Amino acid sequence: MGDTKKLKLFRVSTRTAQYQGVKDVRFHWFRYKTGDERRPCYAELITEYDPEHENAICAEAIVEELFTEDEAKQLKAYLDEVHGDHGTTVITEHSRPICLNEMGLGAIPYGGGQDCYMLYKEHRYSLPFQVLGYFDLRGREKVDGSGIFHGYHFVTDGNGLHKVENAPREA
Repeated sequence: MGDTKKLKLFRVSTRTAQYQGVKDVRFHWFRYKTGDERRPCYAELITEYDPEHENAICAEAIVEELFTEDEAKQLKAYLDEVHGDHGTTVITEHSRPICLNEMGLGAIPYGGGQDCYMLYKEHRYSLPFQVLGYFDLRGREKVDGSGIFHGYHFVTDGNGLHKVENAPREA
């Protein structure tokens, strides 16, 4: 990768008018399954980096999830071409440094309204790296105007498993 002091990493996000019946949803894209190739710049990008620290792997994962400038441009071009009519995609430089106690988007537990869109599984996907898009529908207005989406949970009864929308929590 060359001189790590010159390494700039980027985030890519897309804001859509609606997704899954909810208005104004933002997708935070991140690199997925980076394999054995690891960036040699953790000490430059992570505050008080210690590879032996129990949280080091979480902070390293953030570095691996971010995009190089070329990757970010490739991803934006793909999203603009294939999904451009669904939303606006922007590239922003990731501010440094990353704290040792942070975790990446891939470490967030999913369900109940937050999930990942598996972009790399699309039929037309042609990028040389895999990408997921984290999104959170909770707290967003529903497209049909019936209120705010609060998430969902699954219940089982004699007829199988059913997805049920959560009611708003009392204050």
